[in-house]
Amino acid sequence: MKFRVTRANMEGQKKPCEEAEPAEATYLHYKTVSSLQKAKQYPWFNKWYNSTTNHREEKGMIVGESKIKHKIWVIEINSLDDILDLHKKYCGEEGCLSIVKGDYKEYSFGIEIDNDDVK
Repeated sequence: MKFRVTRANMEGQKKPCEEAEPAEATYLHYKTVSSLQKAKQYPWFNKWYNSTTNHREEKGMIVGESKIKHKIWVIEINSLDDILDLHKKYCGEEGCLSIVKGDYKEYSFGIEIDNDDVK
């Protein structure tokens, strides 16, 4: 399974780890409004609506898919051993890995490396 991979406190364009591969993905732009009807009263609505597609209500919020593909980094994880190997390699005493909810249509989950020292 492929995960989006990021490193805390690092610019998105830099490769977060040596295993990362470049990819393009559709950003899911969530807004904390319960319905599209309610969202229409906010000043940001038209900009959000025009820059996204496939608008819908989901999990008590509204969401639109970005019309522009974003360049991201991904990593292949096929087992718990793969995650443990990644942790051993990149997480020292001050760092750790987090598995986070994905905010891209193609990637349901992400891995964040929380360590400022790039190894």
